[in-house]
Amino acid sequence: MKTAARFLVVALTMTAATLGGLGCAHEYQNRPAPAMASTTERWVDVADSYSYMRNINQRGAIDDFNRAIYIDNPTRLSPWPIVDMSGNPR
Repeated sequence: MKTAARFLVVALTMTAATLGGLGCAHEYQNRPAPAMASTTERWVDVADSYSYMRNINQRGAIDDFNRAIYIDNPTRLSPWPIVDMSGNPR
């Protein structure tokens, strides 16, 4: 009788430990690194790189617009030679 009760207690303890561990393991398998957005970046890194990319694209669009309407270079109607900011004539 004592052997059966001891066996029952051990079996219930092992079952509870196994089921409790499976719940954690299942959660871990779904998302082992919850702080990571991709394999190499955290969510903060993704937001930083996105804002950096938007900044570069906006400045590039302004440069493209200035080139399209010809205001990125000084006028060639001047009688004097036009010197670039580096000191080299254009």
